Amino acid sequence: MATFYAIDTMAVLYRSYFAMIRNPLINSRGVNTSGLHGLVNTLIGILEREAPDYLAVVSDSPEPTFRHERFADYKATREKMPDDLVQQLPYIPRIVETLRLPYLVLPGYEADDIIGTLVQEAQRRKLDTYMVTGDKDYMQLINDRVRMYSARGEEVTLTGREGVREKFGCAPEQVVELLALMGDSSDNVPGVRGVGPKTAAKLIQDYGTLEGIYEHLDGIKGDKLRQNLAEHKGMAFLSRELVTIQLNVPLEGDFDALRMHPTVLSENQPLIDLLTELEFQSLRDKLIKKSAAVAVPTPGDDVRYVTLDSTAAIRAELPRWRAAPMLVMDTETTGLDVIGDRIVGLSFAVEGRQAWYIPLNHPNLAGQRAKVFALLRPLLGPEGPPKCGHNIKYDMHMLQGEGVPVENVRHDTMIASHLTEPAERRHDLDSVALRRLGFTKIPTEELIGKGKTQVTMDQVPIPQVARYACEDADITMRLYDVFMPRLRETSQLAVFDGLEVPLIPVLMRLERAGIRFDSAGAERLSEETARKLETLRGKIYELAGERDFNINSILDLQRVLYDRLKLHEELKIRPKKIKTGNGFSTDEETLEKMARHPLPRTLLDYRLLAKLKSTYLDQLSGFVNPKTGRIHSSFRQAVAATGRLASDNPNLQNIPVRSDEGRKVRALFLPADAEHVLLSADYNQIELRVVADYSGDPTFVQAFKTGEDIHRLTAATIFDVQPQDVDRDMRSVAKEVNFGLIYRMGADRLAQVTNTTRDQAREFIRRFFEKYATIRALQDELMDKARKEGYALTRLGRRRYLPEINSSDSFAARTAEGMAINTPIQGTAAEIIKLAMIRVDRRMREARLRSRMVLTIHDELLFDAHKDELDALSALVTEEMEQAMPLAVPLKVELGTGDNWLAAH
Repeated sequence: MATFYAIDTMAVLYRSYFAMIRNPLINSRGVNTSGLHGLVNTLIGILEREAPDYLAVVSDSPEPTFRHERFADYKATREKMPDDLVQQLPYIPRIVETLRLPYLVLPGYEADDIIGTLVQEAQRRKLDTYMVTGDKDYMQLINDRVRMYSARGEEVTLTGREGVREKFGCAPEQVVELLALMGDSSDNVPGVRGVGPKTAAKLIQDYGTLEGIYEHLDGIKGDKLRQNLAEHKGMAFLSRELVTIQLNVPLEGDFDALRMHPTVLSENQPLIDLLTELEFQSLRDKLIKKSAAVAVPTPGDDVRYVTLDSTAAIRAELPRWRAAPMLVMDTETTGLDVIGDRIVGLSFAVEGRQAWYIPLNHPNLAGQRAKVFALLRPLLGPEGPPKCGHNIKYDMHMLQGEGVPVENVRHDTMIASHLTEPAERRHDLDSVALRRLGFTKIPTEELIGKGKTQVTMDQVPIPQVARYACEDADITMRLYDVFMPRLRETSQLAVFDGLEVPLIPVLMRLERAGIRFDSAGAERLSEETARKLETLRGKIYELAGERDFNINSILDLQRVLYDRLKLHEELKIRPKKIKTGNGFSTDEETLEKMARHPLPRTLLDYRLLAKLKSTYLDQLSGFVNPKTGRIHSSFRQAVAATGRLASDNPNLQNIPVRSDEGRKVRALFLPADAEHVLLSADYNQIELRVVADYSGDPTFVQAFKTGEDIHRLTAATIFDVQPQDVDRDMRSVAKEVNFGLIYRMGADRLAQVTNTTRDQAREFIRRFFEKYATIRALQDELMDKARKEGYALTRLGRRRYLPEINSSDSFAARTAEGMAINTPIQGTAAEIIKLAMIRVDRRMREARLRSRMVLTIHDELLFDAHKDELDALSALVTEEMEQAMPLAVPLKVELGTGDNWLAAH
């Protein structure tokens, strides 16, 4: 018998999310993916286990339904969806699409109604029908051919007529009568007051329907029950209307479109890509084994990997390498410390499926390390062929440590992957090879192990390393052939060749320079902070009126703040629910709302200091390299979809600057010695200047051309005063308004950041866009363009794909609209600072300055400046930064110097 499966997406998502609430599935980016994992597992499980003939994946529409029109309070009491579940919603359409399944969402209708209509048609076609949901409302649809379906692992539970009778004590056809009486608190369906499940079941057993009950009302026993039924008769009939699933939803298309294709799981590379992105490794690996989509080639007859174990063998290959139109290179090393670790071997490729490996630790090359590098130096220098690598900056670091500069770098497949697939989270070689070539690489752990048994690459037998290293070069060469056409097709070759690749050596030099850090000062400040924390701890206990609780425990704080002190009632605020659904939140946002009371305010101060101590004061000294005495942070180009640089090991971009205590951390970063000072060069209001350029707003353009204070002008507008009457507080609010509304911040968030009411925030928004109408027009234009083209563009042509911008899911669409506005502005600002770095670096090297660029933090560059060169460097930096990109308004750079970063900034 042919089968039809109807999946209620949100029912499955919710059940999976809350089933793992105590031990959620969190990916490497800190995102909860429990609901999505359950949904994918359910869908794949049904496809594999049941092989349905017809299937539909159905979701609710966010728009109000006819039920809201009939009863305004329908679902009014339903708790807000947890934030970390909301974050998972944009993935649902992608999951369904990559599984090649029919996805049905209809404005104004709930999933129940769509499924009810589909079930009707399935019955007309005599299909065995299974509704994948745990929602009791669906029990009204059950009959001899329609059942509810639930799976836990391989165990499947089907609910038929007997299951309904066991749960409700009535037949499926009577479920709506029973729900009409008892109501449904989850949907705020009122029912009849005082009638619970048992009473409702008894009434239905005795009288069959609501009509039967009211025809025999006088004969019902119990004065109170009879009174309640009489008083709430209207609500009973309304409730039945609300819980009755509609069977005549106007669906477009033919039911035959729901027929399953036999290769829905096989030959499905996009699905494997998505599972990789979501980090559902076990699901992905299981699918790969079953799917013909991914071949897993191993080195064999179709590849030629050669180990060059003598200088003569190396010399013999040099002419071929020098003549190559592109030379791929890769290094194997003893570790990942670009300052302290050493190269074990090098691999090269000039075309796919062949590669060479030079093992520096081979007995034949013993004592010849310097000779090998001397042979390679001309090849790797400016006169050698164009170079390509995957994260080639790392290889450049390692070779620079051997005294072999790598120049004429023309391609990096990691950066090309990020440019062409910015939504992907993983751009390491293993992930990109699997995603783009369907190739599963040799895992590094297969060679060096992991944990306590891990060894270094120089301890692994040379044949194993050779195979691994050659594969890296070979796969990188194949990826080069994949990405070059893709960069041309997406018109991103200019931003790749003109910006991202030239930036690689600049970042390498910046990272190698590093910055001196005052470890002793950090230790003193940590001890001072510990004393302040102890004082704050005492103050918190005093304000709380008890000491018997853990300040760092959410449960203890809930008990003190909400259960005992009831601060939310005293302050007349409604705190948000904690993500687990148990009690009110104690996060920073919630405490800020209660900060009028000294206890939440002190808790915020305590948390700030505690984070400062644990994240920075106690950790940064550990990043000081013992060889150089400096911190060498890594700056990554393949992380942010807007093109902004990311910093790690350590992350220096998130050091707090808004608090006095946070700013003290910056004072720990020092110049090289007494002959140097730190020079800070910071772009003034770069994002607002980019907005002025994009929008052509006359007030913005004029202000930046004449040097007027744009925040003062905005303050005068939103507060309806003359510019000369704007005080410091007004300007501070206007600054938040400017930087918030250029990204279309909403009234709730604006009220929070400006510490005003929602009505005041709305008025600020109205006045802002009334004054700067061209900025709103720009935002509308950017969103419209993204809807038509499917992506947003920066000034130099970087693309950010926005597949959800035309989604029927309003949350996903709004998120994408924000990205459509954000990307051109932030992305162009990022391009300006990158261009500035390239220009400044070139000029500094041409002038052979001893000063060094040592940090880039958002819109700021930091230099370790020799005092003798300070004037020349200041002029050079200002000139190159202010001319980095021509705009309709001038770029302005603000300089500062000092004997530490705080003083310079």
